[in-house]
Amino acid sequence: MKKKILNLTACLAAVLLTGACIEDPDVLVTNDQTTGNIIEGRFLADRGMWYDVVEQTCEGSLKDLDRALIVCDVLKNTSSSKEISYDIRLKRFVPVGLPEVLTSVDENMQDPLVVDLAWISGQYLNLRIVYFTAVESKVPHEIKLAVVQNPTPTLPLVVRVCHAGGDDAAVVAGLKKDDLSNAKTVTQVTEFVSLPIYELYKDMQNYSIYYEVEYPWHKTGEDGETFVAETEINTLSGNLYR
Repeated sequence: MKKKILNLTACLAAVLLTGACIEDPDVLVTNDQTTGNIIEGRFLADRGMWYDVVEQTCEGSLKDLDRALIVCDVLKNTSSSKEISYDIRLKRFVPVGLPEVLTSVDENMQDPLVVDLAWISGQYLNLRIVYFTAVESKVPHEIKLAVVQNPTPTLPLVVRVCHAGGDDAAVVAGLKKDDLSNAKTVTQVTEFVSLPIYELYKDMQNYSIYYEVEYPWHKTGEDGETFVAETEINTLSGNLYR
């Protein structure tokens, strides 16, 4: 098993942002990046604030989603005695899925993928997932999250990302590590998903949160560079201090 340790202090850097920040005297916060749920057309950030879109510079609508990761400029404080709320300029967003949660690993869903980013916000563990398909593939991919180990004061939360990729499962086999990003035979797909963790941690409010995210990815051959069809379990670890 291979392990990677994630530094959460910089975990969200450059997830969605491109370009330089521009100072604007009419903006309270520039390029605020946050995850949250869309409830009756309004964005409820995981940190508890309501965001109302009054300007938008990107295509699409948050109202079509249940959950999203957004980049916005915070324009105006509209809070009242009932809620904390702000008007925002929506600049970019991506959908965030809420996959089915399993109580054990589905051994039939062990096709390769990479979890290259994980962070906790509010009551969610959020993951950025990358997998590869054949060019112009129409094969549906399915993601589920299995809770392998419930957290305790001395043990981390362990989650396995389960992936069914059908005929796309072996498209990376035979490629070298350095060629993967430029390979013309495969397409890289990036998805964001979240796992609700409040119930798992409701009795541990005074403890730090430690987690390990397991995912299957290709082994390499004898040269250490060429991916083979066989997979092994990798682990991305992190924590959030309360």
